[in-house]
Amino acid sequence: IESEKYNQDVCEDHVSSMVQKKAVIGSEQCSSLRKVFGVLQNGHDIPKHTYAHRIDATKLGTAVQFIQQSLPVKAGAVRDVSIAGHTFRDMPVYERGGKSIESLLEAYRVAFAEDERVGAHTFTEITRLLT
Repeated sequence: IESEKYNQDVCEDHVSSMVQKKAVIGSEQCSSLRKVFGVLQNGHDIPKHTYAHRIDATKLGTAVQFIQQSLPVKAGAVRDVSIAGHTFRDMPVYERGGKSIESLLEAYRVAFAEDERVGAHTFTEITRLLT
C-alpha cells in the first residue's frame, strides 16, 4: 500500500509540473496575440510591421560580382532575378562550364572577407538563379 501511495504521489508531482510547463509555454506563444488583442480593445488599428531584409544588398552585390567575374556569359540570355526581396533586372545568364557550385563557393570564400560575403545557402541560391 505504501508503494502505491508513493507511485501516486510521484505521478501527481509529474502531472503538476507538466501543467505548469504548459502554462508557461502557452503564455509565451500567445504573448503577441495578447498585444494585438489589447490594441484592438483600445480601438486602434493593428500596427503594420515593416520587415527589414536580413541580407545586406552590398553582400548580395559581392556574390553577384564574383559570379560575373568567374563565369562566362551565355550569349543573348537575360532574366530578372529576385533574391531576398531585392530584384535585379535583366541579369545575364552565366554558364558554369563544368565548375561545381562547391568549387565556386570555396573560391568566393577566399576572395571576400567574412563580413563582405553571404552565407553558403544564399550563394548557392544566387548561383542557381544566375546559371
